[in-house]
Amino acid sequence: MQKKCRRTSPRRSRRRAAVLIAVALVCYLLFSAEARLRPMILTMAEYECRQRAIQKMNTAVTDAMAAAPQLFEGLYRIERDPQGAVLAVTGDAAAINQVKAHLTQQVAAALDQLREQTYYIPVGSLLGWQLLAGRGPSIGFQAIPDSYVNSDVITTLDTAGINQTELRVFLVLQADMTAMLGGYSAEVYVENQICIAQVLIVGQVPQTYVQ
Repeated sequence: MQKKCRRTSPRRSRRRAAVLIAVALVCYLLFSAEARLRPMILTMAEYECRQRAIQKMNTAVTDAMAAAPQLFEGLYRIERDPQGAVLAVTGDAAAINQVKAHLTQQVAAALDQLREQTYYIPVGSLLGWQLLAGRGPSIGFQAIPDSYVNSDVITTLDTAGINQTELRVFLVLQADMTAMLGGYSAEVYVENQICIAQVLIVGQVPQTYVQ
């Protein structure tokens, strides 16, 4: 007894072909959209990661200065002649190094807290349309510190008025971060400069400055 083979109707074949074409078109559009949005997503993640890190640095330094103000006293000494003229400004190297080490440790601990949170970027912000800014579904990412925090102390002397000079002390912080989102990652270099001390020098600009 011979089995009869059913022939696929032309209408069913056309329907199946239409479904395959629609699926292929949707996949193409999704891949195209991802390829177009990926650079913008990574750029936005880098920006947000850098801003979060800088915010953490600023907060950590501010809190440390408020918690131990005595560390920042007497970092610099002004030397004057018998007539009161400023001869030199001398920095206490040991005290400055202690402050730098303490603040760097606090900043490193603060940055390490970033890895415990997930941050979100609204998709509407990536499209460049003002009406959609901050709207739509969000893409999550994490900010991961990659290495130790590097730091340095620099000083500046600026004229603050007639016979007045302002000495400002800055802590310069550098850190490498990684913004992780989905299967992608972006390396982020963060540098921040925070003023940790100010000294107003009244008199002639000092002839000698020693740190």
